[in-house]
Amino acid sequence: MEIDEWKCIKALSMSDDTLKDRVSRAWVLVSVAVAAMFACSRPVQELKMKPMRFVAVQTPGGLHVELADPQALFDRATKFLKQKRYKEAWSRYRVLLKYYPGHALAVPARYNTGLCLSHMKRYKEAARAFEAYLKAKDLSRQDRCDGMEKLGEVLSKLKRPRDAINWLMRVDKNCTGTVFARIRTKAKIAHEYNQLHDPAMAMHFASRAMRLYRINKESPGMSGYYFAAMAYYEYARAYAFMFRNIKLYLPMDRMEKDLTDKAQYFLSAQSAFLNAIRVHNIYFGIRSGMAIGKLYEDFYNDLMSAEVPAKFTPEQRKIYFEELKKDIRPLVRKAEIVYQQNLRVGKYYKVPQKWMQEARKRLEKLKQLLQEPK
Repeated sequence: MEIDEWKCIKALSMSDDTLKDRVSRAWVLVSVAVAAMFACSRPVQELKMKPMRFVAVQTPGGLHVELADPQALFDRATKFLKQKRYKEAWSRYRVLLKYYPGHALAVPARYNTGLCLSHMKRYKEAARAFEAYLKAKDLSRQDRCDGMEKLGEVLSKLKRPRDAINWLMRVDKNCTGTVFARIRTKAKIAHEYNQLHDPAMAMHFASRAMRLYRINKESPGMSGYYFAAMAYYEYARAYAFMFRNIKLYLPMDRMEKDLTDKAQYFLSAQSAFLNAIRVHNIYFGIRSGMAIGKLYEDFYNDLMSAEVPAKFTPEQRKIYFEELKKDIRPLVRKAEIVYQQNLRVGKYYKVPQKWMQEARKRLEKLKQLLQEPK
């Protein structure tokens, strides 16, 4: 059988076309399948993360690397602050303020920085921290009052009484706290005025604090309250200043008046120091006892150094001082008794040794005076 050549060629040609169609359809099917596969799978997500910052902070054991996250830094610093680990707390607050000065936590971090530096006795830096804290605009009234009082405290430590008074007076005028807080502020102001040798203003603020104490004397926590005792102590200090400020000079009528005034201030100061002791605060109790002893000691020394008439002969001067010593010897004996009592009380309450050493030193000096010929 002969094969038609033309038909064969045609048939082959048709087969090529059919093959091409089939290949084309296959590619379409593959493309659809691939598209469907990707459509059904989970889409790829691109996460953009902020770079993580790590810092090295100084610790007692050396450098320690920590994540510089504001909340983490603040929490860790505050934990150290509560544990009284002030240097470690301060180092973390400092990092927070360096890298995140505009963060919400930066405001309390500045206040706490001031606390840490104050405890570390770095008072100039503490003052700057509290000043920066008070510049915040969104502080509550109580937070601002706390900041002003703390600033006043560190300025007092820096021996800047006028600046301390400036801030403490703002607290006294604008802040309505508890009765304890009001006594505290007034006692602090009285202290600063005594530092300025202004007894009138010191007594003014101390007396206001003392009045609050008397009104609320039976309130829980008032017995032994540190700042109530401080108010009485500062009131007594003002009298003691006026007592010491009077020197005994001739002529005789002037000396007689000055001696009367000096004796009155002496008695007023002694009474006020005794009132401070009655508040039952051990710190100001011991200090008041020491102050009473010092009053007797100073009275003795002032009388012995009083001006003597120039017309006295050497023999007359000798007789004068011998008789004067006899008359005022009880002052030395009184001072000795007070210092001995202070030592007994101090030993019982285990007060700081520097107080005990001061009392012993004064007591030894008085014993030498008492051993001198009468």
